[in-house]
Amino acid sequence: MWDRISSRVSDPLRTSIRFGDVVNGKSRKDSVTIVNTGIGPLVINSISTSKSVFTVSPNSGTIAPFGSMKVYVTFAPPLRGFLQWRDLFFMNNTAKGKDSILVDGNGTGVDIKAVFTVSPSLLNFDSVQVGTTKVDTLRVTNTGNTRLNITDVNLLKSSSGQFTVWPDFGMLYPGDTEAFAVTFTPTSTGLKQDTVRFYHDAAGGLARVAISGIGYGARAGYEIPRRACVAFLRDSAERNVEDGQRPRCTTTATATC
Repeated sequence: MWDRISSRVSDPLRTSIRFGDVVNGKSRKDSVTIVNTGIGPLVINSISTSKSVFTVSPNSGTIAPFGSMKVYVTFAPPLRGFLQWRDLFFMNNTAKGKDSILVDGNGTGVDIKAVFTVSPSLLNFDSVQVGTTKVDTLRVTNTGNTRLNITDVNLLKSSSGQFTVWPDFGMLYPGDTEAFAVTFTPTSTGLKQDTVRFYHDAAGGLARVAISGIGYGARAGYEIPRRACVAFLRDSAERNVEDGQRPRCTTTATATC
């Protein structure tokens, strides 16, 4: 009995759906009608797609004898370019077993994407006295046209204890800017270096910013020879160290930093 069941597209000339140009971020809908010309129910198990830019509704169904079902196809391009898809109508109770039509469209306009930018590209704290803290910021901007998700922000040398960064995640809509605070607290003298890492869902997926600073001076209450204190004061002035961070030199044989 099943060999007398058949199916066809209602319009014999409708062998394809051509969406033409569709602006990125917009969508266009078209349809095709499937007709059961047999004497028994026509079961369509599934209507599949290999590309997410094309969606179908419904994606399965049963058509009564001499009945029909309209299938809607929507094209929503996320970026520029020509996109093509051949969809398959799978049917389990016909001799043919399946049927298909060609669907294509062209995405036009601006690509829909998030764009990660960070400023500055390098962060230098200059000189900071041991045991004190200086705070600076990295500013991240989404210059794209869809939401930017920053899933994690961390330091390459997280165990060093010299630097911290906060917050450790973010979400920026197009045009938004978010400040990430970076602190430098040197625990010893000398050059300190680290890298701030931003993990995000824009192109590249990972951005790095090198950070550095110099720890100077002794801990509070540590006495050094006055001659050395004067020399260090002169050196710190040349390096534009703030007054509150310079050692205090007295007329006595020693000075307290």
